[in-house]
Amino acid sequence: MFSSPAAFVKTTGSAAVLQLDRYGVDAGCKADLVIAPGRTPGELLVKRPAQRWVIKNGVVVHRPAG
Repeated sequence: MFSSPAAFVKTTGSAAVLQLDRYGVDAGCKADLVIAPGRTPGELLVKRPAQRWVIKNGVVVHRPAG
């Protein structure tokens, strides 16, 4: 599906501070994430690749064109 590695970064500390409900990578948690090609989280922040998938509540809301 992807031509290069994808990075997944979770921030459970921020979720705890914000007291978000059902947050994390476990069954029953909300499925909100962004999948993008990159070798490191730093590369994703610097290059901000346009080719990315956005998933909200388990539904793909944005995908790369093509």
